[in-house]
Amino acid sequence: MKRSSRVGYEVSDVPAPLSREDVLEAIRRVMDTAFTRVDNRYLRNQEKLGWARVIVGAAGAAASLLRDEDLDDLKARIEALEEVKGK
Repeated sequence: MKRSSRVGYEVSDVPAPLSREDVLEAIRRVMDTAFTRVDNRYLRNQEKLGWARVIVGAAGAAASLLRDEDLDDLKARIEALEEVKGK
């Protein structure tokens, strides 16, 4: 039995979680769009400022994801070293 939520879609309709690579690719596309908008000489400065804020936010999100990935990699390496040392 499918359970309905209050937002109007079925719980089973929710997509699977995205991988880090998928999220980083989406962030890259957002940043590409934002850089294009900032470089557009026909946009007002206020609009360019808004797109610059998008770039700053996206860069922060990407940095956070990459930092988490590095920490996960270090954790796996430490666990592997501990396993070898324990033998």
